[in-house]
Amino acid sequence: VITNKSPMGPYRGAGRPEASFIMERMIDLLADRIGKDPADVRLINASDVPFTSPTGLQVMDASRPFLEKALKTMNYYEISKNEKTGLSFFVLIPSTRPGQSARIVSGDGHIKVYLGGDTHGQGHEAWARNIIKEYLNVDESLVTLENGDTKELDEGVGAWGSRSAIVGGSALVNACKKIREQVKSKFGEYAPDKLLNNHFDAQDFFSADFSLNSLNANMITARVLNRRVDVTGWYCYYDLGNVLDMGNVIGQIQGGALEGIGQVLSEGIKYSDDGQLITNSISLAGLLKADDIPDKFHIHIAENPSDVPSHAKGLGESPTIGTPSALARAIELNTGRRVRITPIGPDYL
Repeated sequence: VITNKSPMGPYRGAGRPEASFIMERMIDLLADRIGKDPADVRLINASDVPFTSPTGLQVMDASRPFLEKALKTMNYYEISKNEKTGLSFFVLIPSTRPGQSARIVSGDGHIKVYLGGDTHGQGHEAWARNIIKEYLNVDESLVTLENGDTKELDEGVGAWGSRSAIVGGSALVNACKKIREQVKSKFGEYAPDKLLNNHFDAQDFFSADFSLNSLNANMITARVLNRRVDVTGWYCYYDLGNVLDMGNVIGQIQGGALEGIGQVLSEGIKYSDDGQLITNSISLAGLLKADDIPDKFHIHIAENPSDVPSHAKGLGESPTIGTPSALARAIELNTGRRVRITPIGPDYL
């Protein structure tokens, strides 16, 4: 078969948003048919203990206590009395395997950090500097994150799948411990100036061979007027384990939220009736504009440390997983029509 259709590739979430959308839309449909609040239906079906799903996924935390805390923190029951409110509840499954590497090189009053997963906008340099400060007591201004280079690292895997702070951060923590021991072995004690003014080199590869999934929830309020959706409030309650850099976390969440909203309202591939590609540039692909940004972001973080050295959990894909189904629900409460597809643009409305 010869086709001119666009090929498919992973976007932020890489299959998780689609799977969550189907499941959450089914829960909302069930709630409507039996006349219960969608939050209550989710609570009834949540677990008081960690459990293994029918497909073999080991969910590490009890979901009902987490969801109860999320609903209270986001003030769901009060807000949903007066506003069209959508809710989503999901498990983030980060791609931790097969691990990640990190290297620290000191000398000339400076520290260079190499990560096996290169950064392409996620802000790895922020949490890398924080880890160096915490474990080596070195000021952030003296730390540089170098671009990933196969010449400088024995092994590297990549920055994808909400994994970097978990495996890359853990490899960096272990490298900090190794280089600290090198300083103590040479000088009898550790001191930052001894590290900075002498050449030391430590490398680590960390692999997590156990599940590091985390529970997360989103809530969205929206209004529909004149064939336009106005997202009036975007809420989340995410378990991030140990937050390595809060500013970086907020940026990750807001950016991912906009991607999730774009998936629902505008982003897509379009063809003419005779099969010609219409969205032949990124400007025509439905990317959000500034006036599509939610009026307010309400970001709430739970910190239940994981068992890896960085104590972090995944984040990168969570906003794109939780946003679409919650926003779809808010839209259907406004319109009174079941939302089954995206994007939901002006013509659809």
